[in-house]
Amino acid sequence: MAMDDQVSALTDQMNTATGQERIDAMARLLTALVEQRSMMMREMDMMQDAAAARQDAMQRMGQMMGPPPAEIKK
Repeated sequence: MAMDDQVSALTDQMNTATGQERIDAMARLLTALVEQRSMMMREMDMMQDAAAARQDAMQRMGQMMGPPPAEIKK
């Protein structure tokens, strides 16, 4: 939420500025958007790595337990 508020504030500044101040505001907004996107991509990569690690752990656990016992016929 804080990032959205920052982007909104920077957008408002850009929209009210003129001349060189507007260009500077655009640069600040663009920088904030790039930083926000980079952070989201890092978070997604960390979540994917964690999911892959959980899947690997479950596969190893399954291998350690061996195949399921055969059904017992009555």
